[in-house]
Amino acid sequence: MIILFISIVFLCFLIIGTPVSFVIGITAMMGGVIDKGISPTALTTRLITGIDTFPLMAGAFFILAGELMSNGSITKRLVQFAKVIIGRVRGGTAQTAVLASTFFAGISGAAVADLAACGSIMIPAMKEEGYDDGFSTAVPVAASVNGPIIPPSVIMVIYAMSTGTSIAALFLAGIIPGILMGVGVMLLVYYFSVKRNYPRNDEKFPPLRVFLKICQKALLVLVMPVIIVGGVISGIFTATESGNIAAVYALLLSVIVYREYSIRDIYRIFVNSAVTISIALLVISTATSLSWILAVEQIPQQAMMLISSITNTPIIFLLVLNIMLLFVGMFLDPGAAIILLAPVLMPLGAHFMIEPLHLAIVVVLNLTIGLVTPPVGVCLYVGAGIGKITIDTLVKNMIPFVIVHILILLLITYIPQISLFVPRLLGY
Repeated sequence: MIILFISIVFLCFLIIGTPVSFVIGITAMMGGVIDKGISPTALTTRLITGIDTFPLMAGAFFILAGELMSNGSITKRLVQFAKVIIGRVRGGTAQTAVLASTFFAGISGAAVADLAACGSIMIPAMKEEGYDDGFSTAVPVAASVNGPIIPPSVIMVIYAMSTGTSIAALFLAGIIPGILMGVGVMLLVYYFSVKRNYPRNDEKFPPLRVFLKICQKALLVLVMPVIIVGGVISGIFTATESGNIAAVYALLLSVIVYREYSIRDIYRIFVNSAVTISIALLVISTATSLSWILAVEQIPQQAMMLISSITNTPIIFLLVLNIMLLFVGMFLDPGAAIILLAPVLMPLGAHFMIEPLHLAIVVVLNLTIGLVTPPVGVCLYVGAGIGKITIDTLVKNMIPFVIVHILILLLITYIPQISLFVPRLLGY
């Protein structure tokens, strides 16, 4: 009875446009009102304890590092490097946008930061070369999906915090799926570039001396994810410490090495990061309280009984899981969705003998795709703002890219070795 009531409350507030954090918080509060066995004090306490966790600081520091990296010349250096690598094929500027976004994903850990950094440079560049406005915007939006998949990843930190999964193992498991997502988008970009005869950069490959100079400029940026992930895997520092190191590294690189930030710039970046972090913490806080109510009402056990009555085969379960998560991702922030659903999905995955690490990647991929699907996909609105086009135009151009994302998702879902190969290779 209570699950039906809170579901109706949740949907009603979501439909009328209430911010997601408030939707979740109001739903949790109403659940506490209906069930007299839930103490208001305990519910309020969960709001605090939900964010009173040390590993969550890693996400905050990664957000700060991404903000520092996206506001300076670092993105331009990555774009220049990517252009040298792949810029001479048909649709080379669009291909550069995807590759640069993939590189930046190894720094920011978030899709929006990835899109804001690379999209602000590449969308105007593609338009100037004659690409359609919708396509020019859709390419960086589609590529931004890699932000939370290629390590480091804020979403993976939240998943690890919610389930006790190893952060290092999650980071490693995201490497090959992230590369596949990038390759899939690049292949589709090439197809449309040939079909629509988009321009090709006929410049010759630069002399070795020039190429090495471009590589040198990008090297200090490209080595950052290696330091972060390598340090966590080797045990030199924890995931939280790696986030701290990422932020300090980004600050030193921007202020001392490239000398492009004034005190006023740093203050603005810290304020913007604080706002972003506070919004994320509010969502996580309210989601934790609602997740606790679901646990008290034994929703995971009921979900297990329901799914078991429908099917006993992992193949069908994974298909149902993908459909459900893609739908959830259309409406909920990935962090909130993970906190709400991970405690339910973990026992279900164990029941169907699905490797926990594989299940984690499937969940993260699904919810990440939700960032580029209507009606609430935040990357759609950010991309439309940068590209100065309507949401309707962007959504139409995004359809082929989302289909490619889903096809790769199914490939990863039914071939667990794709995501498990690297972690197993390194002993996880």
